[in-house]
Amino acid sequence: MISTLTILLEFIGINFLNISNNIIPTYKENIAFTNTYFGFYIPFGLTGNAAANGGLILLSMILLHELKLINKKIIVIFIISSLFTISGQAFLVNLFYLNYLFLKNNNLNIDLKTRIFLILFFALIIYFSAYPILQQKLEINYIKNVLFDNARLQDIFNLELKYRLFGQWGTNINNVKEATELFYIYQIKEFGLIFSLSYYLIIYFLFKNTKYSFFVFFILFASNLHYPILLAFESWLIIIFIYFASEKRFIEKKGVLKKN
Repeated sequence: MISTLTILLEFIGINFLNISNNIIPTYKENIAFTNTYFGFYIPFGLTGNAAANGGLILLSMILLHELKLINKKIIVIFIISSLFTISGQAFLVNLFYLNYLFLKNNNLNIDLKTRIFLILFFALIIYFSAYPILQQKLEINYIKNVLFDNARLQDIFNLELKYRLFGQWGTNINNVKEATELFYIYQIKEFGLIFSLSYYLIIYFLFKNTKYSFFVFFILFASNLHYPILLAFESWLIIIFIYFASEKRFIEKKGVLKKN
């Protein structure tokens, strides 16, 4: 919850209490943070990156779900903090995960009609409150630009087979300087298919005993699309906690089944 609380406290402090954001430990001179968006400053949070902060909030929610600590208050905090990141990707992915929980989780003590109402209510929140944040992410031209114009997929095919498999590791064989909007393209280009696939197989192994493991892996994969959230040190601290929490729950469940 530390990642979530830092977003909430910093957003309120710099936008409503006029606290200078240059006292934040992760402060950096970056136009994305020093300029206002829709009249608000983006919180630096624990990482100094809006998408990464949203990813930490998502991982925190997954951990709390594994620990069976999810309740209505935490859900409200989760929604508000995701919105306060002012990251379209983070808000979309986090709300998608939350809506899935509403439909699948029977431990929230919320009946089906209320769940459907809340999902529709969140849709209205997106439309009226978050649409300015999400507008860029939902525009056809932006999606086309990301997937086709700036994906730089050709950079991979231009590499020799050995570099496609094992990566360039910073050597930049073809002297390609153009950036890509998709982190996975960059990862394969730099570290190769074998390392990249092995890396995500390890992550899948760590999450294989979580509740709704395939969906959790999918949502984490989506959250990592633009910025390498799963490479951050802060993310791995939470991932390790999720692993032990899911293993403990899995062992307990296995023991109950054996007794029966």
